[in-house]
Amino acid sequence: FEEGVAGWTIGGSGSSWELGTPAGFAIVGAPPATPGSINSWVTNLDGYYNNGEKSWVISPCMDFSSLVFPYIELDVNWDIQEYSDGAKVQYSTDGGFSWSDLGNVGEGENWYDSYLCYSMYPTYYISDYRGWQNTATGWKHAFYDLAFLAGEPSVRFRFIFSSDTYWNFNDGIAFDNFNIQDPYANDIGVVAVITPESAVSLTASEIVSILVENFGTLPQSDFDVAYQVNGGTIHTEA
Repeated sequence: FEEGVAGWTIGGSGSSWELGTPAGFAIVGAPPATPGSINSWVTNLDGYYNNGEKSWVISPCMDFSSLVFPYIELDVNWDIQEYSDGAKVQYSTDGGFSWSDLGNVGEGENWYDSYLCYSMYPTYYISDYRGWQNTATGWKHAFYDLAFLAGEPSVRFRFIFSSDTYWNFNDGIAFDNFNIQDPYANDIGVVAVITPESAVSLTASEIVSILVENFGTLPQSDFDVAYQVNGGTIHTEA
């Protein structure tokens, strides 16, 4: 978003969405993971969001025809009144004529933290009230699997925000570094150390076993795994 809105549009009622450098009370500055970046989408750059707000920011239309296992990732920060207000992401496959909620609490990474965003009813015609609420205490990297949208020729996303008509002393939500792509072809990594479980009773001879996951799109074999203990010799095995 450093070059401007880039095809994103604002809509809804009572919108406080702005593009710029966040300078609120809880949401301050762009994500630290991207030095030099200053622009983020945020509900009011330097103050609280509006009461009675039912607003959104809609992405440009995207072609997923060539994607196989797409995913969405972004940086997000939120400070939202508890038990009422909230934000979430929706998607459309018909150019924005109809919308569906994307994800649920407990899915993805840093994806929603509440079922209590009651102010969303009835504007968005949803069956529940899941979304981001409470306070993130800083920027979080969020991730969600979009494999179910692979091959779709016309996809849009919208970040919706909703607040009740009562008082609020919160900044709302901000997002930045919006990215959609397929996984890399070759991408493997260690996700867990299985043994040893504890360093309390280690001997001079221990079995080291780990769990390796293939995050890429190609099968993997014949790769090296290495480990090191307390800065000692690096042990490598195929």
